[in-house]
Amino acid sequence: MTTIPRWAAIAIWVAVVAGLSVALARIAVWLQAAHFAAVGVFPAMFGAAIGLILIWIAGRFGIRSRAIIIFGAMSAAVMLAAAEHGFFYLDYRNQFATAIQNNPKAQLVVSLTADQFEPATFSGFMAAEAPAKWLLWILDAAAMIGVAALVAWLVAPGARSNVAAEPQAI
Repeated sequence: MTTIPRWAAIAIWVAVVAGLSVALARIAVWLQAAHFAAVGVFPAMFGAAIGLILIWIAGRFGIRSRAIIIFGAMSAAVMLAAAEHGFFYLDYRNQFATAIQNNPKAQLVVSLTADQFEPATFSGFMAAEAPAKWLLWILDAAAMIGVAALVAWLVAPGARSNVAAEPQAI
């Protein structure tokens, strides 16, 4: 069996973790849109999921460094939080287009003023949403990052002692 170099294993692990973060972000947005996301509990659950899945994947690639795993868990949580905003924006654009397609009057307005009737840009969307939600966004992201790091710290291979417990004489 051929082993791959450590740098290649870490590079592949990073790519897999990035894909996992984006996939979990899509699921998170769907759950939030369906009102299944409890504030506080939801980011903690996704943070724990990231930490546990990340450790499992790291084990498959032979990555045993606790520091790398914790950094990876925190990075994955940050990536998930950022990807959530991207998916919320994509859903907004989709809803915007669907609303126009389903309304003949809106189609007429768009045909007459096509250059003036467009969805907001990503930065415009975020600026419109931020005044009401910025504190919640920060707390959710912090909870997700913190729980992912805590789970990685507690469960990572370096967290377990290699010394076998010996019975103590009384």
